[in-house]
Amino acid sequence: MSIQPSVVSVVTNPGFGFVKVYWNNQTANQLVYVDVCARPTSSPGFSTGLDCAPLSEVNVNGTADGRGVVDLAVFRGPEPSGDLKWGCFAPGDVAPAGILKLTTCYVRVTTGSLANSAGAREAPFTLG
Repeated sequence: MSIQPSVVSVVTNPGFGFVKVYWNNQTANQLVYVDVCARPTSSPGFSTGLDCAPLSEVNVNGTADGRGVVDLAVFRGPEPSGDLKWGCFAPGDVAPAGILKLTTCYVRVTTGSLANSAGAREAPFTLG
């Protein structure tokens, strides 16, 4: 799995930028879930409900060969739903009070269900 670019230019805080997300080796012909997360699936205690931004999610139909590409909006600033207390920020940004400032966030891809962590893959990105 990869994203292009891995350093995303988002001029405003808050604001949005776009990346291309490429994947392979996903389960064929199953719905693909692509979203922005605070940390990788391998982190102890990872939870899609707490660590992935619900308003960042894009769903696309799977392909016969388990490969695909999609454009994904990534955010700069607090997580867009306002329900989670983290955000993706450039190094010089100041996070609002009560918001965890992350300078590395992750694009996560999985198939079958959003909760499928066994088949999930991530790629980190930063904001510049």
